Amino acid sequence: MGFFSRTAQTAAATIKAMTEVDMSKRFCSSNITILYPTDLFSSWPPEYLSVTDRFIRQLEDFLHTKQSLIDIGSKFKVDRVAGEDSMQEYL
Repeated sequence: MGFFSRTAQTAAATIKAMTEVDMSKRFCSSNITILYPTDLFSSWPPEYLSVTDRFIRQLEDFLHTKQSLIDIGSKFKVDRVAGEDSMQEYL
């Protein structure tokens, strides 16, 4: 991987070294929530999801937060965004 490895921590360290700006302090906030739409990802291939899951874990570590699972289709229906129609019917 070398100098251009693909983790948020390495990117922050590189940016800090190059610009003298500590990026880790800038983005660490208790107000950040990672929304993970479980219903939208349910039909994706496992190979893709394994890459996505690794990225989410790195993002959680970097931001010092955890993901929140959300079922957008159910939320759409419960909040009656489109009356009685499901999200699929509406779209």
